[in-house]
Amino acid sequence: MPALYPLPTAGDGDQALAIRRQVAELARQTEVLAETARKLAAQVTELVERPVVRQQALSIDAAAESLSVSRNGVYHLLTTGQLVSAKVGTRRLIPLTAIEAFLATATATTDEQAG
Repeated sequence: MPALYPLPTAGDGDQALAIRRQVAELARQTEVLAETARKLAAQVTELVERPVVRQQALSIDAAAESLSVSRNGVYHLLTTGQLVSAKVGTRRLIPLTAIEAFLATATATTDEQAG
């Protein structure tokens, strides 16, 4: 099979040197890419093997976002007893189970009113 690119001959000294330098640079870049690929593979493996920790409670802001209401809306639900929370240090956290229970109650109430 003929070569795709003609190889330099003895009289092509400058061209041969330029090609050798290009080959050396390509080899260096290949090593850099291979090392990057190894690092990325290690990171992916670490992420895949990391245990999944399910969040158990939400901050007021996160609960508001989750319920699509304002912070004041969450505080109103807390004040009226429709939602419960726990104080942890200076933070007020709302258990996911409380949000799920509130949504189940709200959904059941809406269904009864519609029916």
